[in-house]
Amino acid sequence: MTTKHNDEQAHRFFEHGIHIKGVTTVMRSAADLYQAWRGFTDLPRFIDHLRSVEPVAANGQRTRWTTRGPAGKELTWEADIINDEPGRRISWKSVQGGQVETAGTIAFAELPHGRGTRVDVVLEYVPPGGKLGAAAAKATGDDARTQVREALHRFRQMMETGEVANAKGQAVGAGRDDAPGGSDQRETDGNLRDVAGMETGR
Repeated sequence: MTTKHNDEQAHRFFEHGIHIKGVTTVMRSAADLYQAWRGFTDLPRFIDHLRSVEPVAANGQRTRWTTRGPAGKELTWEADIINDEPGRRISWKSVQGGQVETAGTIAFAELPHGRGTRVDVVLEYVPPGGKLGAAAAKATGDDARTQVREALHRFRQMMETGEVANAKGQAVGAGRDDAPGGSDQRETDGNLRDVAGMETGR
């Protein structure tokens, strides 16, 4: 990617992009969570709109993403890993020529006293169709903020219980009804741990 393209992409992110932050806490080690993301091919298990992530480069630094966009249209792009700190952080950016422009970082930080691992996501996204496309997606609830929030919720479910609930409001995980507070308490605690801050900018 040339410096000129990087500058142009940064300008598009600033002028037309959506800036999203999300955070949750997962009761697994940072190393486990990093490994779950770093493979990329398992991401469609908990990112609902994502159809597939396939390796392009033999070293795993470039992947091809296919997702279901607005109105069910299939969108494809390739992304390069631009920062990889095992057990701590992964950053990626889409390459020139794809149908989607995006860049993001996911970071993992273990909390003291066995309180799990904090997971922070930062995403830059230029929606197809610019701000009009973003407005249309938001009107149907199919916007990037919703997708990030739900993906984090399902990621926590998968890593803590080994499965993802099929319906919103379903208790997080099976076989834990004997825990203090029951399934209602688990769901409440889970919602509190899910995205603590989501914001759009620009």
